[in-house]
Amino acid sequence: MNPEALSRNLSQNLRRIRAERGLTQVGLSTLSEVPRPTIAKLEGGSPNPTLHVLAQIAAALRVGIDELLAPTPSVGRLYRAEDLVLRVERGVERRQLVPHPIPICTTGCQPPDVRGGPGPLEAFWKTGETGNIDDESL
Repeated sequence: MNPEALSRNLSQNLRRIRAERGLTQVGLSTLSEVPRPTIAKLEGGSPNPTLHVLAQIAAALRVGIDELLAPTPSVGRLYRAEDLVLRVERGVERRQLVPHPIPICTTGCQPPDVRGGPGPLEAFWKTGETGNIDDESL
């Protein structure tokens, strides 16, 4: 990986993880014993931190150095339970996983990455059916 990408990853991950922990730059500085201006420079994309500085920051955030340097993970969507359709059947509450149907592609599709065995999406892919997966079809 090139140095510019590592600096960008460090900048984005440091800012994100610090915010997730509810820390200010001053708070992280206090926990890590790294000067606040150094943290600000790293969050701004300044290259070339020492291994010692990375180790102190990683320890303060309780993550590995690799997590600070890795590509930023994809962001998912949070659907609150109260925003999802609720059905009660025979005393069991069932909620949709997402508030909208999941589209199924028909041509040129790759099989879904299935861990733990086939499921409804894989069954649709294999049979070539078209349409949407919704709560009723599961």
